[in-house]
Amino acid sequence: MLMLNQGFEDLSKKSIIARFIKLFPSIQSLVDEGAQKQKALIVSEESFKARAEELEDLVKRKIPENKIAIATAREHGDLRENSEYKMARQEQDTLLARKDQLEAEISRAQTTDFKDSPTDIVGVGCVVTLHRVNGERKVVCYAILGAWDSDPDHNILSYQTALGQSIFSKSVGSRAALAIAGEKEEWEIDKIERWLDTKDRFAKKA
Repeated sequence: MLMLNQGFEDLSKKSIIARFIKLFPSIQSLVDEGAQKQKALIVSEESFKARAEELEDLVKRKIPENKIAIATAREHGDLRENSEYKMARQEQDTLLARKDQLEAEISRAQTTDFKDSPTDIVGVGCVVTLHRVNGERKVVCYAILGAWDSDPDHNILSYQTALGQSIFSKSVGSRAALAIAGEKEEWEIDKIERWLDTKDRFAKKA
């Protein structure tokens, strides 16, 4: 929570965290995990544009409109009994939290057009065909795309999902334990293709 808090400067955060670690060495693992989460996010150009447009709308329209709403509600009298004022302040908290989240995510984003997606191993921008190893034969096909591209209803997954991570960097013939429809099963990779070559199969366009 301290690492994500916007109210502390980086130098202050590091100083406080160093003291925490000195008193409680086990905290080091939490710090390492937090640093891991701060690594770059691989995102599609389309999803990056959508996030950037959402942030711009927050900053230029929604947050200013909310400030006006708060000022107007404040003029209505006793703030303790002013439900309109309370609702406006709650909306402000929501808008500012979303703004901070978007700014943090966008600062870590690394865009891709999927042109350099591999076909020898599973990576971002790949379409993977798998079959169930045990039991009745079943074949599934998933597109593994950017961090903000998930659309499970159309078999499009972020590389950060549990299923995406379970097959990431694996090659044809490799096996992985997947949880599909709530059931854990063993699956084998049959084919790895590029999203750009196969995306017409999917209802959603990346």
